[in-house]
Amino acid sequence: SPEDTKKFYDIWGNIVSQRSFSFCDKWRLSEAPSRKIRRLMDQDNRKQRARGRKEYHSSVRELVAFAKKKDPRYAQYLREKREAE
Repeated sequence: SPEDTKKFYDIWGNIVSQRSFSFCDKWRLSEAPSRKIRRLMDQDNRKQRARGRKEYHSSVRELVAFAKKKDPRYAQYLREKREAE
């Protein structure tokens, strides 16, 4: 149904990943020579993970927008919504 299609795209458009994004880490903390350096490395790693998470969510949203635009069921939902107004 058109309502199910809208719910589907709403869920995927607002997705929040549970991944850790540790693969984005730039530094290996076990190689830090001191506690101060380890903290600085950890801060940099957190920034890298946030950047990776942001890029991932952005690409998912772009994919959802593209799929919405091409999906005839979503177009039907929009037509029905306009007619109801």
